[in-house]
Amino acid sequence: MDSNIKFNRQSVYVDSLCVEDIGNCALEALDNLGQYHYIIVKTVQGQSHILSFGPVIPDLDELPKSFKVEYYYTPYNDKKLAKSIQVWAMGQQKINYEQITQIDRDEALSQLPNIDVCFTGIC
Repeated sequence: MDSNIKFNRQSVYVDSLCVEDIGNCALEALDNLGQYHYIIVKTVQGQSHILSFGPVIPDLDELPKSFKVEYYYTPYNDKKLAKSIQVWAMGQQKINYEQITQIDRDEALSQLPNIDVCFTGIC
């Protein structure tokens, strides 16, 4: 009896997105669970500000237990920004982004839940 032994597993990218201005962009990712994730980059006077958050579930008032917000800033460096966005685009363990689109920064910011309300126990 022959057995098929699999080996040499490799990850393969099946899609890509061209971001024209890596220092000023907003991306929306849809994961394999139907949740949305966002990253926003804005560069002002040589400082790049990066805000990422998610997952956000449309039409759900409660935040998922895995919701997280991250903000940091760093001196502008297009290669480092591209790497940071690439790491974000890889998704989290067991969650793959099936689609990533570039959106307007204000549209992305409008998806950030009112976290202040959640701390009061309303959501």
